[in-house]
Amino acid sequence: MITDRTIKALLPGQARAEKAQKGAGRLVVRRTKAGSVFFYFRYSTAKGTRDSFPLGSYDPKGINGITLIQARDRTSDLSRMHRSKNGAIRSEIKPTAGDSSAINEDHANQRTSAVEAQASASVSSEMSVDSFRALLGTYVRSLESRGAESASQVKSNFKRHLLIPFPELCDRRAASLTPSDLLPPLERLINRGKGPSALTLRTQMYSAFECAAKAENDPRIADRKATFCIQQNPVSKIPALSEYKNAGDRALSERELAHYVCELKLLPPSAGKDALLVCLALGGQRMRQLLRVTSDSLDLEGQQFTDKAGKCLQIRTILLKDGKGRRKKPRLHVLPIVGLALPILIRLESSNKGKASLFINKVGSPLKASGASSLVSTISKKLLAENKIRNPFRFADIRRTCETLFANYDIHKDIRAQIQSHGLSGVQSTHYDRYDYVLQKHEALELWNSKLETLVETHVTPVRANAVEA
Repeated sequence: MITDRTIKALLPGQARAEKAQKGAGRLVVRRTKAGSVFFYFRYSTAKGTRDSFPLGSYDPKGINGITLIQARDRTSDLSRMHRSKNGAIRSEIKPTAGDSSAINEDHANQRTSAVEAQASASVSSEMSVDSFRALLGTYVRSLESRGAESASQVKSNFKRHLLIPFPELCDRRAASLTPSDLLPPLERLINRGKGPSALTLRTQMYSAFECAAKAENDPRIADRKATFCIQQNPVSKIPALSEYKNAGDRALSERELAHYVCELKLLPPSAGKDALLVCLALGGQRMRQLLRVTSDSLDLEGQQFTDKAGKCLQIRTILLKDGKGRRKKPRLHVLPIVGLALPILIRLESSNKGKASLFINKVGSPLKASGASSLVSTISKKLLAENKIRNPFRFADIRRTCETLFANYDIHKDIRAQIQSHGLSGVQSTHYDRYDYVLQKHEALELWNSKLETLVETHVTPVRANAVEA
């Protein structure tokens, strides 16, 4: 709904439209590039083309123009005429305005073409203002503004599954969409055997509508505009598609993990190899977070900590930023650098100092998470072909394996949560000093890296020795 506040907030060239029934026409307000504000009645003619009939200039006091209430009254009259005359408004009435400062009858013939040109120019802008396409863009920008990890993935999904295959749907007014209107994109994915992708798209569309509805009534947003007029989230009426949830339960056994570590170490030098080894040594970190680390995120000099026995330890650390979930700001996630990770990070800090990431590929660009994941898939296929694992695995299974084995090695669940930045309660996350638990995490990760060495010696070295003897 248009209000005096939204009119005041209009930028030059921007337009807003009232919500209206299909075929009734609606009120549009637009601020010209010169700064003047005009009302129009926008409707479809009998030929199916769109027309914008000028109502007059805006004046909140009604002295040098018409008020919003007067514009609505005028719109109601024209809407009734539009339906009774089948869109033949211009043949029945000439453009008029509230007073001499507006578009009056004497100057209508001279200015009608200019006004219509302005209205036509604003159609695409106005249509995009409250369209489903604009709503999707608003949600993506909200994710990007708070540094959400999912921003790029959400943007890509919207483009691939909505903007490109369903442009007409995206150009419709967001507030007019019903659950049935949003089914085709989901059906398209399900029919192609991509149920999990349909589940993800449904979740993202739901969040986009929720974001739009709440933003319009958020007192913390100074420049909020009632653009979309979302009264109800249409996605809420679509089943949750929970049968397509794929939480995953694959965890490598100690023997399988030993073969994975061995194969990973045997790979030729690459950014992907470095990232996977560091990720494993640090207890199964999220790859996207790790790949954003720069030389500034490392403290290789370390800080002194005293353990329970009174021993002084110099602990080097790495700072990750966990923006996963609905956090407004990324959680600072500090980890001790131990085991396999230490020599790799020392080398990368020297060679990639000042670059966008510590992990730079052969062409000089930051490594992508997909590159590391594909490397894990390659190792999985090789080990499966050699009968060294029982089932294929992917990168996400490595993180799950770390957490599972942490429990087997009697690492307390609170420390496991701190290491993987996973499952922390609101209180834990809010009242968290970045150096809390550093000693406990250091002790746990030292144990973890020691166990990794033992696993390789136990499950891989004897096998290779027997193969050589044979």
